[in-house]
Amino acid sequence: LVGAICSIRESSRIRTLERKLREDVYHRGLVAHYTFDDLLQGSPSLTAIVSDAKKYASTEASILIEGETGTGKELLAQAIHNGSSRADKPFLAINCSSLPESLLESELFGYEEGAFTGARRGGKAGLFELAHTGTLFLEEIVDIPPSMQVRLLRAIERNEIMRIGGDRIISVDVRIVSSAQRDLFQESRKGKFRSDLFFRLATLKLRLPPLRERIQDLAVLLTTLFEKHGRKIEARDVKGLTQAMSYSWPGNIRELEATVHTYLALWPNTDFSPPEFAKIVADRMQADDETIGRDASEHSASLKEQLSIHEAQIISRALDFCSNNRTEAARRLGISVNSLWRKSKRQ
Repeated sequence: LVGAICSIRESSRIRTLERKLREDVYHRGLVAHYTFDDLLQGSPSLTAIVSDAKKYASTEASILIEGETGTGKELLAQAIHNGSSRADKPFLAINCSSLPESLLESELFGYEEGAFTGARRGGKAGLFELAHTGTLFLEEIVDIPPSMQVRLLRAIERNEIMRIGGDRIISVDVRIVSSAQRDLFQESRKGKFRSDLFFRLATLKLRLPPLRERIQDLAVLLTTLFEKHGRKIEARDVKGLTQAMSYSWPGNIRELEATVHTYLALWPNTDFSPPEFAKIVADRMQADDETIGRDASEHSASLKEQLSIHEAQIISRALDFCSNNRTEAARRLGISVNSLWRKSKRQ
């Protein structure tokens, strides 16, 4: 032993540095805003799910949340993060279906300077690095490309990543919470998703029920959504909305909130009117029925019939755009006037 160096700092300085680090994480938006208290629950099924989620939050295992669009999968993921020991650490989310494979890879794992044309000077840290000691939420994990599934599996198994164009291993400590609209197990059975990755992601599983399976929660949901916008409604008014209770709500909570926005835009300064709200719901039901009917008729028609229907729609729009000028419409469509006349007459 030749000598020693001792570096001593006041504990207050260390706390100040830690506070600044947390503030930096917050200002960059790498935080979860929702807790379990934000999950409006009344039905036994959702109450049981929230109870399980609270237990899962105390573990370090990966969690898969399944459910239809608009059921609140990201809200539940944020609540799990805030209910865990990582609550004061970063929370990052990415939609795996919204990015092409090359961009998704660089977003998740980052890249070194000069890794590809247009790469940022000095490189860029990926979400795995930014979420170190925290939680990474992978939304719509079912849509991740097969080649990416291999790399993601390696990162989860070894807690290590390598940036694109890099030559060094980076250790990361990240908890994975993922979500999917489709049944991920069935997708793995079909060979569309790696089974080994599925079992890594779905160590623990939660399924959020659609609104139609917990329609008894509609009253508390509507009351809360209106109060969120400064409007108070009576519970008895909501319970009288039999049409809303019978609607299947394919968009779930997201569609319900959109309906509330529509009502508030049309009647901003009046007392809540159940008949007017029911009318908006009826319009949504009619639009939904028309979509289902159109889809059914198109699927039952032959290819020739479907092409004929779409051709007629295109010609009709072209004629409307050209104020029924057949010569101009034919020119825009790239066909002769005689062909346009013949096709129009056929329809």
